[in-house]
Amino acid sequence: MKAKTPNFYDAGWRRWGGMTAYSPAPRIRREVILSWVRELSFSSIIDIGCGGGDLVRDLITNFPDAKITGADLSEEVVKTNQERMPQARFVSFNLEEGPLEKRYDVVICSEVVEHTDDYEAAIASLAAMTKGALILTVPCGPLFPIDRAMGHTRHFSAYEIGAALGKAGLAPVKLVKWGFPFFNLYKHAINISPERTMAGFASTSQYGLKEKVISSLVYGLFRLSAPLWGYQLFAMAQREDGHHE
Repeated sequence: MKAKTPNFYDAGWRRWGGMTAYSPAPRIRREVILSWVRELSFSSIIDIGCGGGDLVRDLITNFPDAKITGADLSEEVVKTNQERMPQARFVSFNLEEGPLEKRYDVVICSEVVEHTDDYEAAIASLAAMTKGALILTVPCGPLFPIDRAMGHTRHFSAYEIGAALGKAGLAPVKLVKWGFPFFNLYKHAINISPERTMAGFASTSQYGLKEKVISSLVYGLFRLSAPLWGYQLFAMAQREDGHHE
């Protein structure tokens, strides 16, 4: 598929920077992930599918003593991130080709598995890299036109993700379907005219004042959404063969 090639993501990350930095959904995901990471003890952590490095930057700020790695399919974004954030290590990595040899105390994989052709194999690869805890986010609502344009192959139920984690040797600790009602409504609203939405909010590396204001207002509504019945799944799992505090 075209959406799976490195060139697709090289081109994408040249224009998605504003979206990932300011768009309310990535902001909420980063907040939740960071809050869960704070519950864990670790010395090494990797963000699989780090993209433009917004989460890695937050990890560097909040956990300066940790060994932090970012991995992405796009070699171009890996090179750019390494120049911008020398405090972390960045590597080129394709999750669909199997796991990295190194294992990490905490593995984070946010909004990546839905881009793969075999989600169970992808989760098994993530588990193989996990010494302690895996934090995973995936969409769990309808597969909208914008999702397809961004390279999504499918969305998931909490049961499917929980079962895949268990099959991979990880015990699910949290499975949260966040987003009712405002995130769900937002997903429907932006897909009323997907081409217009993509042109306005997902095609520029820098957001202007209008985009930032709209994103901030929607972000405020998102913070009122409930951790149930939502279109966004947050999951955390730990190794069944060991205890990780």
